[in-house]
Amino acid sequence: MLSFYLKESLDITKIKDPEHSKESEVDFSGNLGRGVLLLSILFVIVYAILLVKFRRYIGAFEASLTPMIIGLISSILTLPLHELLHAICISSKNNVQIYRVKSGLMTWFTAPITKRRYLGMLLVPVLLLGFIPSICTFVIPETMPGFITFVLIFSLGNIGMSCGDLTNFIITAIKVKKGNKVLPCKNGIFKVQ
Repeated sequence: MLSFYLKESLDITKIKDPEHSKESEVDFSGNLGRGVLLLSILFVIVYAILLVKFRRYIGAFEASLTPMIIGLISSILTLPLHELLHAICISSKNNVQIYRVKSGLMTWFTAPITKRRYLGMLLVPVLLLGFIPSICTFVIPETMPGFITFVLIFSLGNIGMSCGDLTNFIITAIKVKKGNKVLPCKNGIFKVQ
């Protein structure tokens, strides 16, 4: 069941975490979480630089401010779509909620899902709104440099907004064992045996 709570804010401090042992908790707030987040941000920056340099090398990249601003604003406006894609990837048997938080929107689910589904849920928005559009710029005719610039900035903005998802993906892939299920809690995720 999908519920939208866009008018209400989610105060994470008031969420009662499900009963679990400390051994089953995966903490994202420690040094590993910060390190992986920095690596995710660095990856996005390097990807952006390489993509723009390569587009300039083969031509058809217009460094005009108008398509860049429109692309950036468009990527910000797709945040609800980004969160909706997360919600769609979660099992239909789960109660999925999209909340407004200080940093934008957040998808929250209330029943455990498999590690595999969780990893897929994290990747779908960054693939559909980020990597695939950026790769598609190579098939857009070079007679449309403004549109190429728009699509590049749009896709890079969406990849940038997905740094948290990429961080969660890496930590979950490393820390959660195959076959375990994950469920959100205040400090990240924890695995359920």
